[in-house]
Amino acid sequence: MTEPAVIVRHVDLQRERGVAAAMDDVMQRAYRPPGFRAQIDLFGDLQPDGIIVAEDGETIVGTGCCIAYADAGFGWIGLIATEPAYERRGIGRALTEEAARTLAAHGCASVLDASAAGAPLYSRMGFTDCGATRVLERGRGSTARPARVTVIDAAAIDDIVAYDREVFGGDRRRLLSRLVERNPDRAAVARSPGGRVIGYAVSHNDLLGPVAADDGDTLADLVAFAATLDHERPLRVLMPPESTHGATFAELGFETTRELRHMRRDLDRLPGDTGRYASRVGLAFG
Repeated sequence: MTEPAVIVRHVDLQRERGVAAAMDDVMQRAYRPPGFRAQIDLFGDLQPDGIIVAEDGETIVGTGCCIAYADAGFGWIGLIATEPAYERRGIGRALTEEAARTLAAHGCASVLDASAAGAPLYSRMGFTDCGATRVLERGRGSTARPARVTVIDAAAIDDIVAYDREVFGGDRRRLLSRLVERNPDRAAVARSPGGRVIGYAVSHNDLLGPVAADDGDTLADLVAFAATLDHERPLRVLMPPESTHGATFAELGFETTRELRHMRRDLDRLPGDTGRYASRVGLAFG
């Protein structure tokens, strides 16, 4: 008797209880702890039609998510994971293609950051390798908070969103608002003497990102702010290939611990002034 095929479908996290936890379990077995639940829930909040699973019967054996930045013409694919026992059965490809179709329905090309193991698959799917996204880390260390860096409050959100739109190339108001809400007193903005935004950063327990800055001095001030906060691990950033901040990170003591391949399909270049972008939100959100 032929075994039933694994099916790929979209899920509604609000209505299908237990799915987010099952997705997190698969991701942790495919990658490693700590968990991915916060990212899954954020996808469910920001892009409800972007949550995709592969199922064998009633068992989730694969996961994928995507988020569309429709005004920018591209979207990000992330959290593609396959249950280890189900690898090499085309599940990752099927999940990625369904995510790409979802983004296309929003008028968006597909962008992702791939592991070394996954990059060959995406190349065969028509994605172009556009350089290395570098995972950088440095040891713990505290310092005084720079005077021109202040905590982002509700009154500053409009300024941050406008600045981020110039850098990233699309409107991320909902995403940035959620990040600031989830990380109170851990999101910072740097301003010029005249009050213009020249950089900002959001510090999580395990990641400093997103981070954007006009210049190296501003980036150094934002990192100094983050260094005064409690973190569960050394400061870590995800530096895009287009970023011009590599030398500053090196001067600040960051070292490359891993590289991923930044890949795009049907998109020659990202919009925005991406040289100022110092660290992504995460590998799943751009």
